[in-house]
Amino acid sequence: MSAAFSPAFLDGDPRAEAFVPRSFRQAGARAGAVRRAGERRASTQTVAALRAQAARAGTSAARSASLDALAQPGTVAVVTGQQVGLFLGPLYAVYKAASAIAVARALEAETGRRCVPVFWLQTEDHDFDEVNHCHVLGDDTLVHRLEVAGPPGRQSLSERRLGEGVLPQLDALQDLLPAAGHLGELMALLRRHYRPDARWSDAFAGVCSALFDAEGLVLLDPRDPALASQLRPVHERALRESEGLARALLERCTALQAAGFAVQVRVRADSPLSFFHPEGPQGPRMRLEPGAVPMARLLEVLQREPLCFSTSALLRPIAQDTLLPTAAIVGGPGELNYFAQLSPLYEAFGLPMPMLVPRARFRVLEPRVRATLGRLGLTADQVEAPADVVLGRLRPASAGVATQALQQQLAAAVGPVLDAVPVDDLDVADAVARTRATFERAGARLAGRYARSLQRADATVTQRLERVQRALFPHGEPQERVLALPTFAARLGLGGFTQLVFSKLSPFDPRVVELWP
Repeated sequence: MSAAFSPAFLDGDPRAEAFVPRSFRQAGARAGAVRRAGERRASTQTVAALRAQAARAGTSAARSASLDALAQPGTVAVVTGQQVGLFLGPLYAVYKAASAIAVARALEAETGRRCVPVFWLQTEDHDFDEVNHCHVLGDDTLVHRLEVAGPPGRQSLSERRLGEGVLPQLDALQDLLPAAGHLGELMALLRRHYRPDARWSDAFAGVCSALFDAEGLVLLDPRDPALASQLRPVHERALRESEGLARALLERCTALQAAGFAVQVRVRADSPLSFFHPEGPQGPRMRLEPGAVPMARLLEVLQREPLCFSTSALLRPIAQDTLLPTAAIVGGPGELNYFAQLSPLYEAFGLPMPMLVPRARFRVLEPRVRATLGRLGLTADQVEAPADVVLGRLRPASAGVATQALQQQLAAAVGPVLDAVPVDDLDVADAVARTRATFERAGARLAGRYARSLQRADATVTQRLERVQRALFPHGEPQERVLALPTFAARLGLGGFTQLVFSKLSPFDPRVVELWP
């Protein structure tokens, strides 16, 4: 049975370290990763493109300082990234950005070399259904799904605009969240960027920029003509050498499976790692099948319009590290899984593979959630299990069993006393019979009331557990993978929430940390 790679990697399993070294745990190895990255440099064209993107999304003194540093030799980058989800999508996108900032600060302090945090916007992707929604925990303690509909198609997300459908979702969000606190600040920011005429990527970038203005986070959208021209050699090699690259990747997959690990990203024999946009950059993108399009035509289009090509999941890190002097990549479990496949690609493209650092993981416990946990006698960890499993530990004996037991105990207590009364006299025998019947009726009434009490207690426990699981384990998943930023920013404020995250963030610690205001 194959297992996921990431848990083994985080646990320090030697089988996993044979594929990806666990360098993030050792100061010396971290310094080595920074030193190797410092031998490379972001090009003038890359920095100019990032400055232009920052001007559109929202620049700040700290972000300008980061871009100035990135233009200098010796500066390195700490990179993370995510798809451009509605209202920033699940919380882990925010945690990724905060982790990249914290890791950059830590590496800079350890090595004395300037480290710049960069957030790669996954705008090349075309899976609209993955980004067109988000979930929030409303003031009613229920989880609500907000969704912006859009036409079907395989356009890159960079080409999609939000449309009029975003307006009712903004209104619904405002109605769902508590009016007190910081709702006004949150909604003003979201309405400023999530406009009908805005591109999904620009809306995400604008809010994320505002959220981390003071930290100097640089955002990078790869669907940029200036960046695409620099990635032309990456796509050309991916096209020309597709057979050899696929063979090396398949060998790596075989080795992973032999070690007992599942393969995260399927590799197709002889299939190029680039996606092709046959109708132009704004058109749908298609996976290239071997021989489907003549190589001569692909190369001609690549020279003329490099934005007609975009990266697959496996090629994206190569594009990233072609543009940036990346010392570390901050990723979640999914990235950790597929990075185990990537070493052959880095070797083929002549790039040093950056250090892999797990993102920080958090669980927000608001006061009412903590209070409910206390009433249930549970920890937050214990709640992250299927409801029936948790209830099995919490529920008292079922009402039927408890009622029967009570009646048996009453009969056992009263019966021997009545049995001991001499019944030679008919009047006494009749009195004993009437007394026995009275006790049986009274016992039945008491047992019934007891049963109803247990049922009420059972329902109360169930309702409390449902409430706390909606907050901490919604839809049977960890909170950070479902709930979106507005859930907590409305209550704590944008700055309040991010500062709470930074106050508890240990950059090289993958354990789940509990946050509470």
